[in-house]
Amino acid sequence: MMPIDAQATTLTLGGVDVLLTKYVDSWAEEIYAEHLLRFWTADLPEGVHPMMASGLRSFGAGECFIKGKELDQVSMQIEFAYAFCGHR
Repeated sequence: MMPIDAQATTLTLGGVDVLLTKYVDSWAEEIYAEHLLRFWTADLPEGVHPMMASGLRSFGAGECFIKGKELDQVSMQIEFAYAFCGHR
């Protein structure tokens, strides 16, 4: 695994260059929305709570590159802060 500067790195996906930060931010929003649907709040007290989530993406041959290196699969593990304001 090599470290990269996400702010300055471009991802080539399906032949189209995309800023890595834009791709990751968009994917994180999708992960948040999907995970929020399954986040249990029935017995959660009011306050800010951690919500762990993860995602996995697979790519076909020649579909995804970063710095000339082909990627076949990427995963993301992320912790969101969920602010719960109580039951209504």
